[in-house]
Amino acid sequence: MRVHTAPMRIFTIATTLAAMAILGAPAWAGQTTQAAPAKQAEHQGPPTEADMAGKTAGQFYKNIKVLTDVPADKLHDGMQYASAALGVRCEFCHQEDNFASDQKKEKRTARKMMTMLFAIDKDNFNGRTEVSCYTCHQGHERPIGAPMPAEAAETASAPAPLMPRAKPIQPPPGTKVLTLDQILANYAEALGGQKALDGVTSRVIDAERSGEAENQPPISQEIYEGAPNKLLIVTHFRQRTFRTGYSGTEVWQGSPRGARSLYGMEALLPPREAQLNPVASLEQYKGMRLVAMAQIGDRQAWVVTGRAPDGTPERLFFDTKTGLLVRRMIVYRTIFGPLLFEADYSQYRKQGGVAIPYKTDWWAGGRGWTETVKSVKTNVPIKTAEFEPPAKPPAASGGNR
Repeated sequence: MRVHTAPMRIFTIATTLAAMAILGAPAWAGQTTQAAPAKQAEHQGPPTEADMAGKTAGQFYKNIKVLTDVPADKLHDGMQYASAALGVRCEFCHQEDNFASDQKKEKRTARKMMTMLFAIDKDNFNGRTEVSCYTCHQGHERPIGAPMPAEAAETASAPAPLMPRAKPIQPPPGTKVLTLDQILANYAEALGGQKALDGVTSRVIDAERSGEAENQPPISQEIYEGAPNKLLIVTHFRQRTFRTGYSGTEVWQGSPRGARSLYGMEALLPPREAQLNPVASLEQYKGMRLVAMAQIGDRQAWVVTGRAPDGTPERLFFDTKTGLLVRRMIVYRTIFGPLLFEADYSQYRKQGGVAIPYKTDWWAGGRGWTETVKSVKTNVPIKTAEFEPPAKPPAASGGNR
């Protein structure tokens, strides 16, 4: 396959979900901060990226013994990786009301395992992250000591943190291999064309999210999108409502406990998903190129790779027949290894002259769910203030891990 590598504009679907906000309550919900120095006792919410700027985990958090030199703002993402790699939640290792406690044996064991992993990578791979929690655990609490039969592997309860299910294939005989220009032009046309894309200035979506847990009723959401790159998602849980927004410069979350700025993995998707005009949203991507053809279910797709403005690598899969984006994969690097964020788009329908996916199957950080669009309104007046973060609590001076 000859690949056209000239600099191009990249188009994608404005999908309408924020990464970790959709996973449920944030990681700090339900935790309490130890009564320590008076300055920390005044803090009313979780720490922000600004609070941790220039500090290591050992300097910022309590009782850090192995990850002392890790940047403080990278620790939470690493914990999310460990959670996904073992198929567990925070409480598996941590005491729920006191994360700094060493009471649980699992936490003490985790420290030994981290030390072992770092030593293996240092001694055998020049410090590169090649061996990780997932290498042995593969989504289970205990390491997998023997190869699983094929049937068991296919039905394993926890998917891999990095598990590309698309199968690379050679273009069938007679297939016309398109250039990157042609693939992206076909995508823009399939969405409705540039004129239609430019004509949408706002969108209000009623949606439902389901599939995260057995016997859990669908969770309702309202999603507001405003030009050029603003987003608000209101998620209604049984007892709480969370608001996740992107103002165009800041990703934030509001809850009954107050508001906070999101950073790292939690802030990964909103800037990518906030654009009403998918053509304009990814114009800043770098190094875009066509790399392969892949089989996804019963369809074939062109695979395009590139890096987002934040440097995170992505793969975009465009249906060879419809031209539409059918899958998006984001590879997010943590201190322990890569986590995969994946969205599969289907059931496209046109609203306001622009096609949007009415069904999105998400997988992120070890959890999966489905979002189904119930109704869409375009060019509805939305106040700019709706996308701005509410007042935040006082700054934090430390954490309680």
